[in-house]
Amino acid sequence: MYTQSAREEALLVQAVVDEQEVEVLIFKGFSSSLSYETSPDPSRSVLPARAVIKSIDRIKGPFDPSNVEYIEKGLTWESFKTRFASA
Repeated sequence: MYTQSAREEALLVQAVVDEQEVEVLIFKGFSSSLSYETSPDPSRSVLPARAVIKSIDRIKGPFDPSNVEYIEKGLTWESFKTRFASA
């Protein structure tokens, strides 16, 4: 929901799923795994419920992997939820 209202931003989420580190990009409400294949079905969550979010980076969108412009790095899931719940 956050990236649908913050349309000039993307989120880079680092998480752990079954002891494997994964990275997910979220831009304009759409999620894509950077660590493994993303399902073509948009109703399927990119991160399973068992995933543990380690950190969230706010970056300027659109995402350009050769020139990542960070707005804020290393937010915890709890701090992100607290600060941006109303966005």
